[in-house]
Amino acid sequence: MVKATLSYFNVISSHQCEASSCLAVARPASVSSVQVNYKVDLQRNRITAANAMAQAKALADKKEFAQARLVVEQAISALKNSLSHSDAYTESLIEDLNKTMRGLQDVKTYTDTGRSTMSAMGSACGPLVLCRFPLILRS
Repeated sequence: MVKATLSYFNVISSHQCEASSCLAVARPASVSSVQVNYKVDLQRNRITAANAMAQAKALADKKEFAQARLVVEQAISALKNSLSHSDAYTESLIEDLNKTMRGLQDVKTYTDTGRSTMSAMGSACGPLVLCRFPLILRS
């Protein structure tokens, strides 16, 4: 339970006034099914992909390619199993993750193309900004 109080100046009576109310939020003891919000799911996918790319790059810089590929595989799996898996934006994130995966095959591939590709995606995506094209939210 929360008590909210509002103080305001009443211009009609020229007095300072106050109004209070008690608020209660009923929450069930257990939740049987949760409906995921589509827009929130898209944002979760964006953050998952960006974080996976950053983590994979950090691992690859330490020549831990198997672990880097595992991080990317887990992110791809999470996106493919999300509510918005068939959305064009999520599909583009999966495509970016697949490009990241191709650059993580071995030291030569990573140094020849993988590092620069991942750096370009990293500068374009950053952990909390949009990748590839603007996100169009559906209502």
